[in-house]
Amino acid sequence: TPPKVTTIRYSEDVDRAMTEPLTTMFGPIVYEKATERVDRIDVQVILGDSFVEFLRSGAQPDPNVDPQAVEAATSTVAGTTTSVP
Repeated sequence: TPPKVTTIRYSEDVDRAMTEPLTTMFGPIVYEKATERVDRIDVQVILGDSFVEFLRSGAQPDPNVDPQAVEAATSTVAGTTTSVP
């Protein structure tokens, strides 16, 4: 059973900050600090019933999120690299 609201589980606070713009793609989001770290997975998105409502309503962006401000806040975060073995 999906949760009522889309949930993002994050490992580090910087990962949470990087996901702020996702409200424009998923609608309302609840954040949870992950209790278990999954190897090579920094963020888990669990789509909830709110995502379906978000799509039905025309998928309007969250007016409370300013993408310019989020970009500025996250641009100072050190980059990460991913490699595939």
